[in-house]
Amino acid sequence: MYKNDFRKGLIETIDNIKFINKINPNCLFEIGTEESICHFSEDQLYEMLKILKNDLGYLFKNIVYCVIQSGTKLKGTKNIGEFNSDRLKNMINICNDFDVLSKEHNGDYLKLDDIKHKFDLGLSAINIAPEFGVAETDIILENINDEQKEKFFEICYKSNKWFKWVNQPEFNPYENKNELIRICGHYQFSTKEFLDMNLNLDNIIKEKFEIC
Repeated sequence: MYKNDFRKGLIETIDNIKFINKINPNCLFEIGTEESICHFSEDQLYEMLKILKNDLGYLFKNIVYCVIQSGTKLKGTKNIGEFNSDRLKNMINICNDFDVLSKEHNGDYLKLDDIKHKFDLGLSAINIAPEFGVAETDIILENINDEQKEKFFEICYKSNKWFKWVNQPEFNPYENKNELIRICGHYQFSTKEFLDMNLNLDNIIKEKFEIC
């Protein structure tokens, strides 16, 4: 979805689904967006699904997940949102009415009881991948030397993947190198620049996660 442009986002979503389906009719889709990118009301969620169902026709069945919002959002490596259980329940019910699974982003850094509560309310799925990415980044930082850390920082800094997760312009990247790496290091794992570092830490990372 385009930030602050609901209609344009809908048109782009419909066009992209149709275009991708022509290339590969077996593709399944997740639609919607997270709280930190664009706030969605319950009425907007209903309108989005209604329009997509009408415009896509038989292709609507290829939509598996709809991203819903309950107030949680991330800043850096913290969850700073305010959870609204009524909003979550209402959005889940809307998804159920359209026979799509509900999914919430920004589930990172929550207590297990809070996550369980969301599923008890009927949530189908939750994204906590960034939290695991930060954990993996921490392991990497513990096992590389200063020269490698500096290289890792340069890769992260140039990627600009940290911009939306920090307070601008207060955040000084050169005074917070480790924090910048922790925020966006996991976005770099598949890049050529990172892979060319040849860190060979897979076994250490796997071992650490098994211990946890």
